[in-house]
Amino acid sequence: MTKPTSKIRLLPIIIVIAFLSGVAAFYMTTPPSGNPDDTVSGQEDKVSSTGIADTRYASYATGNLKKMVFHKTPKIHKELSFINAAGESVGLDVFAGNYVVLNFWATWCVPCREEMPSLDALQKHFNGQPLKVVALSTDRGSADKPKKFLKELNITELAFFHDPKSQAARDTGLFGLPTTLLLDMQGREIGRLSGEAVWDAEEVKVFLEALISGDLAMNVEASKP
Repeated sequence: MTKPTSKIRLLPIIIVIAFLSGVAAFYMTTPPSGNPDDTVSGQEDKVSSTGIADTRYASYATGNLKKMVFHKTPKIHKELSFINAAGESVGLDVFAGNYVVLNFWATWCVPCREEMPSLDALQKHFNGQPLKVVALSTDRGSADKPKKFLKELNITELAFFHDPKSQAARDTGLFGLPTTLLLDMQGREIGRLSGEAVWDAEEVKVFLEALISGDLAMNVEASKP
């Protein structure tokens, strides 16, 4: 007599677990705005199986850059703003004159933890060159937790930046974490990689060095989202 009762009692728990799993899946596959129409910038590009939209960069679509989508024309976002380590509001203008590898992450994101040391190593490799790696935490609320996270991972080359209300994430049409945008010297998005990567891999450094040196000519005409 007790076994059927136990099953009945477990039913609400199972329903709750299923509901929470659905919420988690929705969060990871829906833009922070909650609007399915707010898709990732560049999804309208015709993307090949390699992830490259602009075939001029197909030779670089190997290894950790295989999922990178390069836009046929740079994409202009709203003026992004976020918080620095001192608690001040700053924007992309502080990186003017540099290419920017803009990585969105959070402390609860396991792939973010795995790739963070390689982002730190990438910045160390390009120190003194016109390229900045910007790791932007999307953790809600206080900056204490993401700061502690970086300290635990012994991140020394990356400055701390925080997007506590996910406003920058929404303004760029973010679709899950981690997501990394490649910005040109005018702050326009020229590429996007959804998911994790080993950012200090040789193929990544070779591509970015070619970009900095001018061997890769990016389109100068930009399109607004």
